[in-house]
Amino acid sequence: TVKLLGQQWGRAEGVAVEGEVAYAVIGPRLVALDVTDPTAPVLLGQSDILPGLAAAVVVDSGVAYVAAASVIVALDVTDPTSMTVLSQVDMGPSVTQLALAGDTLIAGLSVPASAPPGFQPGGISTLDVSTPGQLRLLDHAPLPWPVYALAADENMVYAAHPTTTDFYALDISDPADLPDAVAVPGIGLTYSLSLAGDVLVAGGGVSDFHAWDVSDPLQPQPLWEVQAPPDAASGLGVVEGFVLAGERALLAAVDYNGNVIGVLPVALPAALPADAPDDATSSRLVVADGRAFFARGDLTVYDVAGAPAEPLGRYESVSYTHLTLPTKRIV
Repeated sequence: TVKLLGQQWGRAEGVAVEGEVAYAVIGPRLVALDVTDPTAPVLLGQSDILPGLAAAVVVDSGVAYVAAASVIVALDVTDPTSMTVLSQVDMGPSVTQLALAGDTLIAGLSVPASAPPGFQPGGISTLDVSTPGQLRLLDHAPLPWPVYALAADENMVYAAHPTTTDFYALDISDPADLPDAVAVPGIGLTYSLSLAGDVLVAGGGVSDFHAWDVSDPLQPQPLWEVQAPPDAASGLGVVEGFVLAGERALLAAVDYNGNVIGVLPVALPAALPADAPDDATSSRLVVADGRAFFARGDLTVYDVAGAPAEPLGRYESVSYTHLTLPTKRIV
């Protein structure tokens, strides 16, 4: 019999910011950090061990929704020093992405390879979160691949996977009665998505951005594409998250070995509406009060007032790849 005695550390995989508190998913926990002084984030508290490694978090009005393996957990974070679980629901497949649109939580799913024959590899599910203490699954739409990137508003969801050139669009205007998802033209090597009004933007695998007019949601029309200059040390990279801000975007880039390049400002060919302050789509990158928070292994805070963005501080998390057990020998 193996009994869990405790747990510490892990990799930071996502972040959300509310006021002067950053909420990062690190290992199987939600961690709350005081970022009043961005040069030295201070641990305020952490959740109990969640049902699995956490991959995504969105926070709204004192409630955090965390994707922990196959389980979505709603936590009361009004007191970040003492977070409590309000409710949880097991989705079956792993939850890879989360987005919040009003009282609807959208989950992007990845079905394990060990699933029985006939299961689709991915999907999008909707949940009613009008009462956070009673999460309720509403409906599910299957997809032919796991969801890697997700963008949503109250009417539409777009999902992507880097190995395919099509996106899938799903009408969620009635979240309790989802239609079939529809394949629409996209682009391969898509690692992140965002909606800005009627513009869908994708972050790619060669430090690039692509934009489409989606005023007709099922007929995206290409608008423009742009590529960030190569990093002097790492060259081009993968856009794992980005924030749109008028005539520029801030992209979170890693190199092809998974090493962090940083937060890079990129001029856009046309101005776009900035993401709403209460935008609640799970991401590795969040911008608040002129600071960027990039969760990738560690949580790093950047000053984005100038160009390039400069690191201000870091909350370091420890990852282990090897384990040594003490031995007892009986002779």
